[in-house]
Amino acid sequence: MVSDARRLPITATARTIVAAASTRAAQTAIGINDETAHVHFADFVSADVDGNGYQQTTSGSGAGSRQMWEFTTVASNSQGVIELGVGTTAGGFISLHVGNNAIVTSTAAMKFSMRSQFWSLSTVADEYVCRAGISNDVTSTGVGAREIYFRYDRLAHGANWQCVTRDTTETLTDSGVAVTASATGANMQTLELVVNEAATEVLFYIDGTLVATHTTDVPQNRLGYGVQMEASTAFATSEPRIGIDWIRFEITRSTPR
Repeated sequence: MVSDARRLPITATARTIVAAASTRAAQTAIGINDETAHVHFADFVSADVDGNGYQQTTSGSGAGSRQMWEFTTVASNSQGVIELGVGTTAGGFISLHVGNNAIVTSTAAMKFSMRSQFWSLSTVADEYVCRAGISNDVTSTGVGAREIYFRYDRLAHGANWQCVTRDTTETLTDSGVAVTASATGANMQTLELVVNEAATEVLFYIDGTLVATHTTDVPQNRLGYGVQMEASTAFATSEPRIGIDWIRFEITRSTPR
């Protein structure tokens, strides 16, 4: 029995657990929740919204979600992808989200991360806006009063991801990283934002590289999290849609509740 155990492979996750400085660190590493740590991970192997712990809000003809088999490919290295599409009308909208008042910044450290890619880029003919991260209004179109997110708005800011913190007024940084799109999911990007426990600093990462640090306009209030897309023009040549491989949201507290 001992000799069999010695032959078992030691995985990277196992090494992380063994090396963890505390029980909480070990639990966080493998996604086990307690009163100081919470991990909400959705892999979307099933595209069922409720089954993955989310809600969906839509408006406009054809807006909705489905399994995106086009992005579940060897090229994308994805295991299950959910598609969010805004439909065919100007003002079409879709949001994949938790409730608007589900979390409270300044009481815990938070991390939102997402692996995704657009089917096609925003153009004059098919103009759209996408926001991914934390917001006080994840169920409506337009900009909320309190937000921490990545924004893609070609008309206003060009081809790159914008890093945004907003608490009535807004701090915006151009990430310098262009938004990607393809019909096969071959150019997936991982977006990650990290809010410290006091909600005084936010770090923005794209594909593991730090692209912005914000210490101003960081909201300290009740918020939600998710992904929003809205169409600025009616469908012309390509319906605006995004394929999401996974979303991970983490909450970590220094002391138990």
